[in-house]
Amino acid sequence: MKQLTHILKPRTLVSRSIILALVSLLVACNQEKDKSLTLSTPSVLPADGSRQLYNYHDPNFAAFAQKLKQRRQRVHIVQLGDSHTAADFFSGKLRERFQADYGNGGIGFIPPTAIAGQRIANIQYQSSKKAWDLLSSRKESDPDFPLGGFIAEPVAKWSALQLNENPTTGQRYQLQALYKAPTASQIHLQSAGSKTLSLSQTQGEWQFSKPTTITFPINITISKNQPIKLGRLVN
Repeated sequence: MKQLTHILKPRTLVSRSIILALVSLLVACNQEKDKSLTLSTPSVLPADGSRQLYNYHDPNFAAFAQKLKQRRQRVHIVQLGDSHTAADFFSGKLRERFQADYGNGGIGFIPPTAIAGQRIANIQYQSSKKAWDLLSSRKESDPDFPLGGFIAEPVAKWSALQLNENPTTGQRYQLQALYKAPTASQIHLQSAGSKTLSLSQTQGEWQFSKPTTITFPINITISKNQPIKLGRLVN
């Protein structure tokens, strides 16, 4: 028994030394990681004191701002992000500030119907869940999803969707649908009068419909007899 004790003691000491060495190594790695992730405080803060937007002096930002001032046509800005973007927190505030300085160019690129966990700050959706089949790129293996990763298909005899602007501006917009259709189809619109949005067949490709002028609120109706896939609405 004594011999066994003598044999175990050196091994125990060696094990403790290894553990201490590993702990020291992990601490050192964490310290190096912390150093590499340290960001300098921006030197220019928002003028209104909101601390929501910071100027990190990106070398391309000045050129971007200059192009915004010089352009005479609508500018589309795409923000790719996490759930804060899906909820329109970051993108909504940026849109609000850009439009305050450069003019209201429209609502932008919005989902084809209401989606759980997503929000558009200035658009409200009203529709029956039973009227639309919503496909998500997170659950489906079909690789042919448009930007945004969702497809809405009509499944009711007449699938209806109402869009309301919040707050209401009374402004006129140019509406386009990003869609896919194997045959020529139609979307019925009700916006200060009845309109029909004629859609040509797309031969398996995604394409935009011709723009049509609308004011909010707008009602969109599609028959399930028309195999239309809606990817996005743009104005």
